[in-house]
Amino acid sequence: MNFDIGLMQDFSLTERQKLTLRAEAFNIGNHPQFEIPNNNPDISGGQSITAALPNNQREIQFALKWNF
Repeated sequence: MNFDIGLMQDFSLTERQKLTLRAEAFNIGNHPQFEIPNNNPDISGGQSITAALPNNQREIQFALKWNF
């Protein structure tokens, strides 16, 4: 199960200028998502899970935006 989270904060620099800081995290728990088990019970290892889904790592990104 994936959980994503995002946080954002605005800072007023002057009356017309604003700074926005944003942080986002995807798959925050970093739990693996496994592929479907093999369907051949006649081989050694039987119906085993041999891999996790690709590109399922935790990702964190930051953004800074200046509005003027």
